[in-house]
Amino acid sequence: LYCDPAREFLIVGYAGQGIDIYDAAEEEWRLVDRSSGLASNAVQRLAVVGDRDAIWVVSGDSVTVAAGADSTYYAAANSPLACDRIGAVAVDGDDTVWLGGEGTLYQVVGEEWTLYDAGTVSGDFPASLISGIAVAADGTLWLGGAGAEVCRFDPAEGRCTEYFAGDAGMVAGPLSNLTVDATGQVYYSTAGNGFSSYDGNQWRAFVKRDDHLRGNRVKAIAGDEEGNLWVATEQGIQRFGSIGEPGTLFDNGNSGIAP
Repeated sequence: LYCDPAREFLIVGYAGQGIDIYDAAEEEWRLVDRSSGLASNAVQRLAVVGDRDAIWVVSGDSVTVAAGADSTYYAAANSPLACDRIGAVAVDGDDTVWLGGEGTLYQVVGEEWTLYDAGTVSGDFPASLISGIAVAADGTLWLGGAGAEVCRFDPAEGRCTEYFAGDAGMVAGPLSNLTVDATGQVYYSTAGNGFSSYDGNQWRAFVKRDDHLRGNRVKAIAGDEEGNLWVATEQGIQRFGSIGEPGTLFDNGNSGIAP
């Protein structure tokens, strides 16, 4: 979702149907998909410049800009992108666009691209896919790598002025998103391990442990002839004799299944 209350519009991105743009002043919805300007209907991230002056839509293998009749498409074949996989996008107060790639941060100002990675930045820098970008009130960026590395990136200095990885209070990845609230508090979420927050002094972990279902990302489920329920999640395979009782977990530590 991207919401701009002041300009009265909302944009909804879908996993397979493109984007919907809602104009609250006109009370109108408009669908934009592959037939009307998107490179792909599989929307993963989106950001907006100004009052819909440019809509940046990130899909699995491309980035669409403008999302209209004059859309521009970026991929590794026709742009400075090192690969087609982009994990995050954000727009700062100067309408500069920031894209998170595999260990690479891209700055886009008009037609000019600048790349930052471990080879060009002094000090620590996220090595994994940058899955979260948030713009702080002072113009710095908070970057979150998929491996749960978090960096405070100063565009003026071109480096991470703060860098965290595996600190006390930081939950394990994969990091799925990152945000900064109005007070400057930083949060990052994960795909299965809860979330962490940073208040400028320390990290705090927020994780719900359940004795029954060990993972929330259920990929498959089946029942056998003996009445057992088998559930496959990111934590492994669980077998339940009856619902409401702790099941038996089979993972790479006690069985032959892969990690």
